[in-house]
Amino acid sequence: MPTFSLGRLGRFQISRLPPPNTSSPIKQHDLPSSPPPEYTKIAENETKFHAPSQAQPPECKIEQLRRFLIEIVAITLGANFDELNAALHDIPIPTGTNTILCDDERANLLSLSSLVRKVHKRFLDNEKTRIDRKDEEKILATITKPVDSLNPAGNFTIPWYSLDMIGWYGEEVRSPSGTSWASTIPGF
Repeated sequence: MPTFSLGRLGRFQISRLPPPNTSSPIKQHDLPSSPPPEYTKIAENETKFHAPSQAQPPECKIEQLRRFLIEIVAITLGANFDELNAALHDIPIPTGTNTILCDDERANLLSLSSLVRKVHKRFLDNEKTRIDRKDEEKILATITKPVDSLNPAGNFTIPWYSLDMIGWYGEEVRSPSGTSWASTIPGF
């Protein structure tokens, strides 16, 4: 009979194998004749984002951070993106928009969100020495220093709060519609 080694736990021996069943033919399972049902919930990566044509990445890092934070707060509060885009770009109210960011900005924000969550996880795991210098420099250049410019009063919580909000953006609960206030960072 076969014997299996379980390491420190010892060995396991099969004392009896079931007899082979060669007398009956192998049954094939009946496959359904119809396709599976359509799923109605759209996955986040399948969500189509629509921004007005005026939505272009700004040159200034401070303005870029401001746009990122506006997008996150707008998602959190369930803002009307048509009216928000009209106000931001001084255009007639467009229809069907669900973001203020262009595709490049959203990709940049999602990448930045992943970076913030990665660094935060390393701090939680007490791996402070393993944070790459380039990651630290990118966070300083794109979040921390621009936030200091937006924070003339010197409120020490605003940079941390901004990091939390940007980190929240990449979480699984992010969606252009249907995210409740209580399940977001600003809701706490």
